[in-house]
Amino acid sequence: MPRAFQAGAAKQHPQARLAFDPFHVVALASRALDQVRRAEVKLAPELKGSRWALLKRAAHWYRKQIDTMHWLQRSGLKTARALRLKEALRQLYQARHAVSPARRLDLVGTSLPAVDEWLRLRS
Repeated sequence: MPRAFQAGAAKQHPQARLAFDPFHVVALASRALDQVRRAEVKLAPELKGSRWALLKRAAHWYRKQIDTMHWLQRSGLKTARALRLKEALRQLYQARHAVSPARRLDLVGTSLPAVDEWLRLRS
């Protein structure tokens, strides 16, 4: 959410709390992933052409994209870590509908370090 919107909302409605929906949180993570990928494509030309595969769910990859993603996971690049973090966020939001509240707390506990790592990658 743009900072100007957040500031305006806080000024007009000081008691209101901002909420971010899962779609836009994952979209933000996808944008951050693409920024990391763009920075690393110069170091690893194999990343060229991987943008669309990184945006898709694994179930929708075709053979060449599967091979690229397997290579990426073994590469040790920041792009691989950023992809894992984005997928962890996606799974966290999916899990809130599929598991018990106690299990959700477990997932949040295991995902918080991943979110912290994602924030460090962005800075």
